Amino acid sequence: MPASARPKKKMKKDPVDWRDSKAARPEMEKYYKEFAKGFVDYVATTYEWPDVGVDRMTRMLDYTVPGGKYNRGLLCIWTAIDTCKMKGIEFATVEKQSIVLAWCVEILQACFLVSDDVMDSSVTRRGKPCWYKVEGVGLDAVNDALILESFLFWLIEKYFDGKQYVALMKLFHDVSLKTQMGQMLDTMSEKAKGKKGIFETFNMKYYTRIIKYKTAFYSFYLPAASALIACGLTAPATLKACEEICVAMGTLPCHPMNSNA
Repeated sequence: MPASARPKKKMKKDPVDWRDSKAARPEMEKYYKEFAKGFVDYVATTYEWPDVGVDRMTRMLDYTVPGGKYNRGLLCIWTAIDTCKMKGIEFATVEKQSIVLAWCVEILQACFLVSDDVMDSSVTRRGKPCWYKVEGVGLDAVNDALILESFLFWLIEKYFDGKQYVALMKLFHDVSLKTQMGQMLDTMSEKAKGKKGIFETFNMKYYTRIIKYKTAFYSFYLPAASALIACGLTAPATLKACEEICVAMGTLPCHPMNSNA
């Protein structure tokens, strides 16, 4: 048989080196495109969404979700890799699930940032105008933040079931509420600026509480706990131990993850 007529062997794809942040980020974005298209297609089909609505939602997702450093998402994947090693199982068995959860964390981050920018009257985010500052958006961004939250819960429902589904839904709802309470503390302190008696209430304890609830839970605990659940570790005692360690890390002064990038 002539060489040209022989069936070509499929080239085996090299596994992604998720530990290499520079190489991992473009791989993350490939999965984002798959997940975003799936969500938009679901909405378009299920809710008889017009083309103009599909275009608007796609534009909103692409503008608000990708583009960060993906620190939180990568932390989820790294935790899953280490957990698999500890359990003696192949990471490949949970790789897709860990990537799904990595994006769930990043989507929740986008949800918080869209809302936070409106509340703070911010001008730019990640080197471009905040979403609500984009022409034609304005306060529609409030509803867009809610759609982002629905996006992540759609992903959880699509890719998980049983104990994992229950544990993840509880985890994301719990962390979302904690973060919202942290945001409330932050906005309260901002409004108190210049008022008499502010230093009687705004002290180091109050400041640490803001960091703990606004940042530590969703930046440290959520990625790590999500990965543990993806690897089958759903016991409350395990997740509680994870919370204690991650929150302690997340409240360290000047930690690089204590940012909104």
